[in-house]
Amino acid sequence: MTAVLAVDPSPRLQLPLAAIRRGVVDAASPAWDEETQLPPGSRLSDRWSRLVDAASSSPGVIQRARTARARAVVGTVWIAIPQRAPPTGRAMSSVAWSIERDLLDAPQPFATLVEGLAGVIALLLGDHPHRVTPAAFDEGYPSAAVAVAAPPFPGRFTGAAAPSPALIAVLASRLTADLCMRDGRIAVHVADSHRDDAVTRRLGDGSGIILLP
Repeated sequence: MTAVLAVDPSPRLQLPLAAIRRGVVDAASPAWDEETQLPPGSRLSDRWSRLVDAASSSPGVIQRARTARARAVVGTVWIAIPQRAPPTGRAMSSVAWSIERDLLDAPQPFATLVEGLAGVIALLLGDHPHRVTPAAFDEGYPSAAVAVAAPPFPGRFTGAAAPSPALIAVLASRLTADLCMRDGRIAVHVADSHRDDAVTRRLGDGSGIILLP
């Protein structure tokens, strides 16, 4: 018997994902079963065991091996195999949303929240941010900032290509951050109260600054 997490009309969780405990697959998505042929109850092969050992030695840190990612959290190692697709598509797949276009066409603030959070998830999966032209960023950021109560962007974007306005707005709003340009990139200066936020720890440079190419 298999328990499946589904969000209609998506039939099931599409990301290959497994929870590993004591070297055995304790729980997994159907996509993991199909991808690896290691359903719950299976003992890991050497390939996966090495990745689990690396993750277990540095709890909370994402480890990589070829296309797989792993992180140890409270006695469990989670392994995921991100899909090869554009950043937003991969992030949407990771939460079983096959209705991405409808979500992005939702009224504000939901459209900006969905697009921005999908961009954050993609960054956490190790992707580079989706890029837009400087003109598109300058045009799109003010409305995105209003939608999620983010601070205004100082001046104009002066780099070669900019991250998604929704991504920057959601990050700045969530982390109560200030924004500026640094060497052609956007620097997100996280508020002191959010220095220990999981997103800051994962994406920041240790000084409370997230620098996005």
